[in-house]
Amino acid sequence: MIFTQPDTGEGAFYMINEFVETRAFDLIVIDSVAALITTSQIDSYILDLLCLTI
Repeated sequence: MIFTQPDTGEGAFYMINEFVETRAFDLIVIDSVAALITTSQIDSYILDLLCLTI
């Protein structure tokens, strides 16, 4: 069993794709789909926070 916590949704799907292509696992579980945010969403959130402090 492998437990991972990628920083972005893209990172998660990259890992899942690698696991599927190599047939490394018979079962892949995604615990929180809501946590699979994209890099652009993270960047937008950070930009919004920076704009609020100015």
